[in-house]
Amino acid sequence: MKLVVENDPNEIQRIYRLRQIERSLVDLAANLLRVCRGAGKPRELGLNCAAVIEAYEDFREDVGRYPNADEVACALSFSLNDERSEQDDLLGEKLYALDDIVRGSLQLIASQYLNQRPQRIAGERQINEGVRGLESYRQKQQEKINEIMRDERKGSKNQNRRKPKEWP
Repeated sequence: MKLVVENDPNEIQRIYRLRQIERSLVDLAANLLRVCRGAGKPRELGLNCAAVIEAYEDFREDVGRYPNADEVACALSFSLNDERSEQDDLLGEKLYALDDIVRGSLQLIASQYLNQRPQRIAGERQINEGVRGLESYRQKQQEKINEIMRDERKGSKNQNRRKPKEWP
């Protein structure tokens, strides 16, 4: 087995500049979302935008091109399933449902801003699917709890039984 380490200074600089773009895009996206919901810092939106532009320009100067679509999409991709425990399928089901709700909500908001009725309806549909998934998760979780409680009751009944006295 041969281990190859990439120490190319150009690649190191590209990754460094890409991380700057990712950070500035995430800061802008997070602030925009918070402002949309009535929080956030609207006065900093211009600074967030300027930081994104500066990061793009620094990337272009050092790398010779702007970042490609995949690099940008990766910076802004979002999924609750990244937190999913491989050991717990029920937790995965919950996170998948929450992910549907979040993605549907983002779709609905963007479509509402752009007055795109079909896309808004698709967002509503995805939210509803997520809610159904969450309801299914809660029902399965309740069944699991009920089963544990039944088992505990059975165990305590067996412990409380007295042994019959032996006759001489």
